[in-house]
Amino acid sequence: MESISQETKGELRSASCWLAIIILIAFAVRLLAAIYWDVSYAHGGFVYGDSDGYWSLAQKIASGQPYEYYGRQIFRMPGYPLFLAAIQTIFGTNVPILYGRIAGAVLGTFCVWQTWIAAKLIKGEKAGLTAAAIAAVYPEFVLISPMILSETLFSVFLLAQMNFWIRCFISARWQDALWMGLFAGLATLVKPGWILFTPGALAAIGLYRLWTKTASRKLFLQSVISITVMLLVLTPWAYRNERISGRWIFTTLQGGPSLMDGLNPDADGSSNMAFMPAVYERFGAKANGQVDNIEQELQVNDYTRRAAWDWAASNPGKVVRLAIVKMARTWALFPNQPGFSSFSIRAAIGVPYILLWIFSIYSINCSGQKTIFWLLFILTALYISGIQSLFIGSIRYRLPAMWTLCILASGRK
Repeated sequence: MESISQETKGELRSASCWLAIIILIAFAVRLLAAIYWDVSYAHGGFVYGDSDGYWSLAQKIASGQPYEYYGRQIFRMPGYPLFLAAIQTIFGTNVPILYGRIAGAVLGTFCVWQTWIAAKLIKGEKAGLTAAAIAAVYPEFVLISPMILSETLFSVFLLAQMNFWIRCFISARWQDALWMGLFAGLATLVKPGWILFTPGALAAIGLYRLWTKTASRKLFLQSVISITVMLLVLTPWAYRNERISGRWIFTTLQGGPSLMDGLNPDADGSSNMAFMPAVYERFGAKANGQVDNIEQELQVNDYTRRAAWDWAASNPGKVVRLAIVKMARTWALFPNQPGFSSFSIRAAIGVPYILLWIFSIYSINCSGQKTIFWLLFILTALYISGIQSLFIGSIRYRLPAMWTLCILASGRK
């Protein structure tokens, strides 16, 4: 027994050493990516318009000003701006953007650690290290970390939610359901489109358990706890919005414009919001999106949402074709943007992407309890695909599902 114990301790020490090496590599490559992106590509500024919005809102929070962007008070979920505001509170509102990129590298590294936890829970220590190693150097994860975009923070909360969901499958403890609901709420505070995933996935898994006759009152109670906690996390934000607008808004007033971006006569699957200046002017706002009051913001959201659905109802064939295009863009081999069109960049992203899918499919093991795990990961990918088929398609939005592929690819055990 003593020799077995010593052998086990040796294996644990070895696993810990390998994990530490993987984590250090993950942070190093992300730190280098952050410096390169800031100096050579973004030149100390922003490449994407969304980044300026997040950074500006963070400055408003850090300096105690009203939470608004061009007068729009329910424009973005507060999760990611709050994270950036913490950095600006520590280092000042005029802190170099590079600091935010380095913080993103830390978040990306934390995602690697959580990937190790998930794979280890499902398939053991070796699979955990394999999944972490894949995630540490997977190009899409490395590239997104230094960008001032919400995907990496969202991935942190998504993976935490998944880890506690997995623990629920294993132990059925109510505490794990509580934590799962907490992180589901935090993920939604970063990405509003995530709000329907948790209740939808719980319903799908519940139906599966009924079909396989493995449902129980305890599992149903877990679901109730998770959804309740998620709603409680979102309630302060919704209450704040009710005080401002008179409506209980659990997400944002950007849903209408985003939906019309994906469903309009000129839509091609990519983002092109050239129609918005005319919409703003229609309701007395400025063409650049500056609104004078919350009523204008409400009117713009209501009008664009209604216009998008009306066009979709009148053009079902075009909607289906657009959905196919958006799905193709979301799951494309390489980025759709012209700035990433060089052969080297496409090869660096496309080849690992193909290999990840090959190993994921090869490694699928749906025996016994693992069926639930794979169902959960599949539901994640399907949900993201469905959301993007309505809005716009881009590989940026598939990234949360790619973490689950790393777990799938980590081995058949």
